[in-house]
Order: sequence, then C-alpha cells, then structure tokens
Amino acid sequence: MMDLPDGPELEAVLEPDPAEIPVRGAETAEQPSAPLKRRLMITGPVHARIGIKDVAGDPELVRFIKSQGQHYSFHALRLSCSFRPAEDEPFTGCWVGIELSRADDVAAEPPIAWSMEPHSLEQLMDVPPAFKFNAELKLPFVSLGGSVTRKSGAERTAAFLQAYGELGAEPSWEFTRIGRAELRGMQQLKLVIRTPAGVPVEGKTTIEANVERRRLGVMKYRATVPGDPPATNFRLD
Repeated sequence: MMDLPDGPELEAVLEPDPAEIPVRGAETAEQPSAPLKRRLMITGPVHARIGIKDVAGDPELVRFIKSQGQHYSFHALRLSCSFRPAEDEPFTGCWVGIELSRADDVAAEPPIAWSMEPHSLEQLMDVPPAFKFNAELKLPFVSLGGSVTRKSGAERTAAFLQAYGELGAEPSWEFTRIGRAELRGMQQLKLVIRTPAGVPVEGKTTIEANVERRRLGVMKYRATVPGDPPATNFRLD
C-alpha cells in the first residue's frame, strides 16, 4: 500500500453560471447572482510519484515499474469533495474534471489517467485513503454498492457516481442525485496518472455543480478556490 499526506481543506465558492442569471432587482442573498459559500469543500489534490520503495513488498509491481521506467513514470493522486447542502437546497449534480497536459508543450504522447477509483457507486461510500494496487498499478475496481465485480446488461442500475475518461487525458467523475441518494458528506477520488518519463505534467481541476434553490429552481454553478493559479491545480515532475 501507498499513503499520501492529508491535503489542505479549501472552500469552493459556487459562482452561478452568468447565462442562467436573469435580470432582477437589488442584490440579496436570495438573488441568483449571489455566490454560494460553505456548501462545497475540497481537500487536495495531493500527489506523489510511485517509486520502487512504495511497492517493495510486491515483486510483481517492482518488476512492472522497472520495466516501464525507461518510458513512463506513475503518480498517485487523491482529491476529496465534501458536500454540505443548505436546508431545502440540495445538490442535484456535481462534475469533477481533471485536465492533464505536458508542460513542455510538445505534441507527443500525452499523460493519461492510468487508473481511477471509484468507477461507479449507488451512494457515497468510504474509500480508504491509502492506495492499494492490483497488477500493473491498477486501482481496485470499486463499483456499484462497493462491489468489485463488473456488472453488465440488465444487472446495471443507475449510478450515483460515475467515472469517465480512464486511459485519457481528461478524467472526470459525475455525481447525480438519484432518488434518496442525497449528495451530502465526503467522497474521496483517486487516480494513478501515467506520464512520459522525464516530462513535467500540469493538471487543471474544474468543478461544476447544480443546486436546487428554494425560489429559483435548479441552477448551474462553477466552483472557485483560492490561489492564482487555483490551489486545485498541480504539477507532476
């Protein structure tokens, strides 16, 4: 297993999408253009390169990292979202996306999300903070109801949390309120990122949310966090 230190908790202020703000009277806390505060907190992202020492107890993983080392590096990354909806104003959805790009601006092999956890869930669930790798540095396939078994066809049910973009440069997770599965509490999200060896990589995190307002209906928001660039952006060296 590999663990990462806890990251700082950041308030993600929810700024309304300008396209959804109608022209109204004087601004108040109930006006559609007012940002929403203390409803979404972000911890991280924290990250570290996965080295031989991190998998020293597993000869198969040691061999894998050595076999890939001439061409690729692998990094573990963890990010947490804490949903704190106001009374009678639930989150109806949330989207967390990470855009990976080479910092050298060379049009060559890009970094990719080598593995993601969780893949799909029916409700928020505890994902251990430590990284446990399967063969070839893949994360466990955490799926519906916490199962590690892939489901298909008629066995599938609507997913409360769904991962997208594995093996691509723009991985994301989408939360959707389904029935009584309310978006409330914390959910950890984990990635293994594969980067070209010796190439620094930049990561940009984007978070959007839909909130059902008491008098305004469902509105779309984009999260902003402190820092310039934002503290949720990162660099892998």
